[in-house]
Amino acid sequence: ILPDTDAVTAIKLLDEVRDSFAQLVHRHNETDITVTFSCGVAGSLPGEASTELAQRADTALYKAKGQGRNQVCLDGA
Repeated sequence: ILPDTDAVTAIKLLDEVRDSFAQLVHRHNETDITVTFSCGVAGSLPGEASTELAQRADTALYKAKGQGRNQVCLDGA
């Protein structure tokens, strides 16, 4: 949750987080494991319930995963 943050700024910040995750390599049982980060972004609408906002962000997350993961997607509302 990023209060008082516009979508452009939120996407920029989350893309930096995504990039940081992509640069990490974890070692497990002599195997290198890379980590990806997908995120859905949705801005609150006037009069919208928090559950509706969360649902739109979740839908955007699944869009990011469906498009190949390791990306940030903005809700289309």
